[in-house]
Amino acid sequence: MQHLTEIDDQWTYPLEPHLVLPQQFFRKPKWTGEQRLMAAILEDAVRTCQRGGSPSLMRKTIAWIESSDRKWVFSFLNICGALHLDPGRIRSALVLARRPRPTPSV
Repeated sequence: MQHLTEIDDQWTYPLEPHLVLPQQFFRKPKWTGEQRLMAAILEDAVRTCQRGGSPSLMRKTIAWIESSDRKWVFSFLNICGALHLDPGRIRSALVLARRPRPTPSV
């Protein structure tokens, strides 16, 4: 006859939580080389919008972001699609970032 503790041990083992290491939980997505390139292009456009640049560069960057072109593999919409990002949200965030900030009155 089995002791009660032996039976308890048999039943509690399957219910114990599995350990998850931080590397497993916070794992970066496995992107292809093309996706990493697309992410770098998008990151550069976002930084240009946030920090500014020459008027010509700003016009080209904003035109690229606002374009609805899907023919070019590196169009804004295709990059967002490949990276599973919502282009509307990115556009909205960049519009807010470009607005002039009110200066505090003294």
